[in-house]
Amino acid sequence: MPSKQPLDIPECTVRLDDNGVYHLTHESGRTASAATERGAMLCGMALRILAEHADPPPPGMRHHHISWPAHLDREIPFTTGDLP
Repeated sequence: MPSKQPLDIPECTVRLDDNGVYHLTHESGRTASAATERGAMLCGMALRILAEHADPPPPGMRHHHISWPAHLDREIPFTTGDLP
């Protein structure tokens, strides 16, 4: 089991599974999962924004789940040769 404690993300319940994946559930019922702490924090922000500004799903439909894979946390290499 991972040694890290679940993150404290406002308005979200956070669970860290045995594989080190963060599972978030917002007070609105929207859900997200992230492979990294940074991803979990960003997903938490997205869930709060969606809860505030998005229309509710039609009756019988569920909210879309947000997933943040680990590769999105990689730094983008940048060199001066990239400039015009």
